[in-house]
Parts: sequence; C-alpha cells; structure tokens
Amino acid sequence: SRRIARRHRILSRWFGRHPLYSVTLARTVSFVRTLMPVAAGMSGLPYRKYVPYELAGLGLWAGLYVVIGLVAREGWEAAARVAGVGTAAVFTVAGVALWLTLRVRGRRVSGEPDQAPG
Repeated sequence: SRRIARRHRILSRWFGRHPLYSVTLARTVSFVRTLMPVAAGMSGLPYRKYVPYELAGLGLWAGLYVVIGLVAREGWEAAARVAGVGTAAVFTVAGVALWLTLRVRGRRVSGEPDQAPG
C-alpha cells in the first residue's frame, strides 16, 4: 500500500543519512536493539556499512553496562565503609523487601493477579 511504501522511504532515508544514530545509538535501547537488524535490512542499508556501526554500538553498549557495574560496586563499597557490611546488607535487603511489597500492593490495586495461574 502507499502508506507502507511511504514509511519504507522514510526509514531508508533515515538509515542512509544517520547510520550513527540509527544503528550505533539504537544498540543501547533494549527493544530497539532487538529490531535494529531487521529494520536496517529492510531499509536497504548495505551490510558493509551496517557492521562497523553495529560493532561501535556493541562497544558502547558493553562499556555502558561495565561502567554501571563499577559505579554500583563503588557505591556498595562506600556504604560498607561508612556503615559496615552488615548494615549495608540489611539496608539492601530492606530496600528489596520494600520494592517487592509496593509491587504486590500495586498489582492488588490494579486487579492483576499476584501469580500466574497454574
């Protein structure tokens, strides 16, 4: 149909003009990361042009998650130094318990079941 053809033209232009954004940065967005190869192929982006941007995006994505892990570790170590490991662990468990409690209450208010039917 005309609508699909129009959207295909728009997608093809986007990939052609902005492969850095459309491939590399999309790697960091969970849902988009899954669909990116299909969208790139449908747009006609040549494989030899797609691969370098995909590899750059993969490096960015992996680096981002490593940094998040390092920051989380440093936060844990700082909390353990200030309060002691036991206190930091108690606060962590209390935080998880609070999160789970609020999540269950939210489901009850919205009418969602607590567990999947078995």
